[in-house]
Amino acid sequence: MTAGFVLVPPEMSLAPALWKILWEITLPASLAALIGNYLLYAIGYFGGKPLIERFSKLLGFEWDDIKKIKKKFGTKKRQGVSIFIMRTLPIMPLSLVSGAAGVFKIDWKRYGIFSFLGLLPRNFLLAFVGWKLSSAYMAIANHIDNLESLITYTILIGIVLIIVVHKIKLIQKIENMVTK
Repeated sequence: MTAGFVLVPPEMSLAPALWKILWEITLPASLAALIGNYLLYAIGYFGGKPLIERFSKLLGFEWDDIKKIKKKFGTKKRQGVSIFIMRTLPIMPLSLVSGAAGVFKIDWKRYGIFSFLGLLPRNFLLAFVGWKLSSAYMAIANHIDNLESLITYTILIGIVLIIVVHKIKLIQKIENMVTK
């Protein structure tokens, strides 16, 4: 949104503004986001299985559970559509999508294509909103950022709760074994 607010003058007419938003903001921002998110994709792709296998007791799920989810996640077409939709939503944290795509071993080219295609409308919308609402820009940007942070924190808290519950059950199981 900042780019739309900063790079496109509020007095510019619609057609030139849309052209500027597309070529000077949307395409570079989408490409930059894609390149940056490949790092998280690679971490999930190469480190996901070893980390999940190593910490499965803490996480409360195993690699077999990931394979089951991947099977339900379905076909390559569904994977692509899911990535596209999650990338398009401005409130969906990009890093979580990238890491999950890596863990699920989605083909890097398919991931890249559908990510880029999903980032285009997302970045276009954010730049357009930044341009049109330049006076109210900061308030809107803060709300979107807060919502994205809330979603990320909710997911992280959920993971921590799963780990804590699993640890408590494990401790109770050990205590029961010791007292017998």
